[in-house]
Amino acid sequence: PISSIRPTPTATPIIISCDKNLDIALMIDRSSSMNETDTGKLKLEWAKEAAKGFVDAIYNTGTGSVNVAVASFGAQGNDGTGTIADTSFNSTLNSVLVNTSTGYATIVDAINGVNYNKWGTCVECGLKLGNSQLINVNNRKIGVLISDGRANHTWNGSNVNGRQAAIAMANSGRASGIEYR
Repeated sequence: PISSIRPTPTATPIIISCDKNLDIALMIDRSSSMNETDTGKLKLEWAKEAAKGFVDAIYNTGTGSVNVAVASFGAQGNDGTGTIADTSFNSTLNSVLVNTSTGYATIVDAINGVNYNKWGTCVECGLKLGNSQLINVNNRKIGVLISDGRANHTWNGSNVNGRQAAIAMANSGRASGIEYR
């Protein structure tokens, strides 16, 4: 059956040519399932390797017109309104938008700084943090979400309606001109 087909993880980026002004938010899942091994490596390491490969590909085009932000998401938001008292469950804006030509090391450090969180996947949180970096920019806006799971938590830490909250946040971003990949 189709539901049993699993793609083999790969961190090989697609070769791209970048001739446009772009602002990109990378949103990386750091929930407990990302701490599991798949094909010999932690899923989070696969995700970070793919994100760095993506940034490397952009950097190697030599264009100075691309900015990248990095956000990582756990079980709740990061504004103190979460219902989970342990702040290690919070999602994080690891880096604001940084130009790939002048801030390459900052972006890579932000990706390397994404660490396993704990249980709970708040896709809404990743989208909200990524969207916050893209809403008020004039360049083409791209959101790239890297996750292995399904949305099962919301910004306030609730484990009810996580999927609906993620869809609503994505639709809000689309209404603001953000394209998701």
